Amino acid sequence: MRRFSQQFRIPTEAPSLEQLSATARALGLELPSNQLTDYRALVRSFLAAFRQVDDMASKEDYGTAILRKMDGIRLIRKFWKPEPNPGNAWVTRCEISGSLLSSSRLESPSPLAGKRVAVKDCISVAGLPMTCGSELLLANVPDSDATVVSRVLQAGATIVGKATCEEFCFSGGSHTGYPGPVSNPHDPDRTAGGSSSGCARLLAVGDEVDLALATDQGGSARTPAAWCGVVGLKPSYGLVPYTGTVSMCRRLDHIGLMARTVAEVGQLLAVLAGPDGLDGRQLTVDESELLKSSPKASLLNGDLRKYRFALLAEGFVGKDAEVDAAVRSAVDRIFQASDGGGGDGGCPVVSVPRHRRAHRFVSCLSLLKGFEERRASTPGQQLPHLPSLWPTSSAGSLAAATLDADCHRHLVDICVDLADRLRRDYDCAAFKQFDFLLMPTLPYRPPVLPPPFKSVSGNTSGATSGFDSGSVSGSTSGFGSASGSASVGETFAAAFGMMGNTQPFCATGHPAVSVNCGSVANGALPVGLMLVARRWDDWRLLDAALGVERLLGRFAAP
Repeated sequence: MRRFSQQFRIPTEAPSLEQLSATARALGLELPSNQLTDYRALVRSFLAAFRQVDDMASKEDYGTAILRKMDGIRLIRKFWKPEPNPGNAWVTRCEISGSLLSSSRLESPSPLAGKRVAVKDCISVAGLPMTCGSELLLANVPDSDATVVSRVLQAGATIVGKATCEEFCFSGGSHTGYPGPVSNPHDPDRTAGGSSSGCARLLAVGDEVDLALATDQGGSARTPAAWCGVVGLKPSYGLVPYTGTVSMCRRLDHIGLMARTVAEVGQLLAVLAGPDGLDGRQLTVDESELLKSSPKASLLNGDLRKYRFALLAEGFVGKDAEVDAAVRSAVDRIFQASDGGGGDGGCPVVSVPRHRRAHRFVSCLSLLKGFEERRASTPGQQLPHLPSLWPTSSAGSLAAATLDADCHRHLVDICVDLADRLRRDYDCAAFKQFDFLLMPTLPYRPPVLPPPFKSVSGNTSGATSGFDSGSVSGSTSGFGSASGSASVGETFAAAFGMMGNTQPFCATGHPAVSVNCGSVANGALPVGLMLVARRWDDWRLLDAALGVERLLGRFAAP
């Protein structure tokens, strides 16, 4: 294994407060002087992570796919402010009915007729504002539909609004998005999970939405699905076109599919899957794989007896014993119903040691490659680099800006190499012998929402900004200060730490789905089980997930 540390110097010390302030200004940020020390501590943590990644692997050459610009026509569509807006789940409301046009891609002319769809507010709907979770972008109005939006409309669905997401989708919590924090539908004191927080809450409540179009670059569909008790799918990388959706990092970008049931997710995937001729992520994929993987929702039967399951040892980290126990109990029941059941032993266990370290290099890949792409972005493809109101995204940008260009590219190459090695680890350790890996979607139950954070602009982020704040309780144990607002570090900590199992599969491209498998807190809070399959085995993954859903049951609506 080659080493490049002598060629590329990663800073060992965080920049001084004066240097940090100057870097922030160069990025368009104005950091209050009383927050500089906290931001410096976060930058120091990022630099330590960069050095750890530098120690992990070697450099290889990789090509970069080019995403072609999507042309479109500006449409005039009516939208309105959501009133009321319980839990801040909506950004805007609308009613855009599908065209009911037939298509050779679809099993029937209108497979989604009558379905109400929420669209995460980082996915383009022509004529509607797209904030990407930030009030900085209130005036941003796309002039074309994302491919997935066009496809659900063609399938006869009705789009009923844009759902709240975390600021620039850079949080696994639900406290940084516009118009305000999204509360968990089962306990308003707690987070709904992110970044597709509004989608999950709306589905769990169930009276306004049947399906949701989301994204998943680190767990953004599966995290809130697990904590809200619904179903969240991250398909194989490239199976569903990403065209017209705000990119976080092209290597990690996935459209997320969400619904209350596995069958409904299957219906949605059958409509969305396949190439669109525009998405550069799909240009790196063999088209025969895309076509082979296109599912037919009518074929789902949920028979677990034909499948082989294994438990991932590194998927359990011991942060919540009750969550771990619920997952292990569910796995035992699945195994007994599967091809390997009926014997005296329990579910087989496989080990992928690199899984435990994956969050470090996948986070660095997301941060550094995403930063590089935003700085070089062109109109219509990605957001330009923008100042942020939240430390969840601004702290990472500050850390990335401290690296010189050569060091930056060096770390990105290492992260890509490690992700490829991790993919081979899963393929060799698990998928040569077993059909599916099982593990907790998330390591612990949804934590309490943090109190508001005083942003770099001087406003209190998490406030309503003119929208109804809904019902978010003031219980803030473990967070905040005497002034009642969260610090930089507390706000950052509440956004991360839950993605150890979800994040790796965004980097490897394996499909993964979260389904409910039980509860904690005397039945009050749902627990998610994640099933992971071979790449391009999305259809069998959903078939198995349907069987698990029938065996274990769904979580009740609030």
